[in-house]
Amino acid sequence: MAPTYDAGRVFINENIPIPSIEVEWLGESVVYIIHTKEQLDSFAFGNPAIIAPTGVDWFLGCWERNDGTVWNLPLKICDQSVLVMVISKPWSTIIIHECIHMVDELLDCTGIPISMENTETRAYLTEWLYKKVYDIIYPNEEGAIEDYVDW
Repeated sequence: MAPTYDAGRVFINENIPIPSIEVEWLGESVVYIIHTKEQLDSFAFGNPAIIAPTGVDWFLGCWERNDGTVWNLPLKICDQSVLVMVISKPWSTIIIHECIHMVDELLDCTGIPISMENTETRAYLTEWLYKKVYDIIYPNEEGAIEDYVDW
């Protein structure tokens, strides 16, 4: 079975799909949502060059060490980053906590400062991302999260 590459940058094992969210307003950026240990192992061993700055063992250790974490992994081949959210305990409090960290990373990537002048941008982006992540982790809970904003 041949490996597949998402946008030519990140190895994704077709037998262990890793869900992702396209961030259209941020070029070709994609946020990978890892919510099983199998996905974490597949991502780590399939992309050792990307996670080299942290080390494979340290990256894999986040599953036991953290309830969730966010990574902004720089790509050496271009000026882009690989944005990864790991949710080892899929509680709504953990998901929203990590969404806030990811929103900070997304804003930083676009050059939008995190300040009192941009709290509304941050709030709407957090709401949007939370709904996306929740729907990935809990795909069969139709209507579990109300969509208050007409995206």
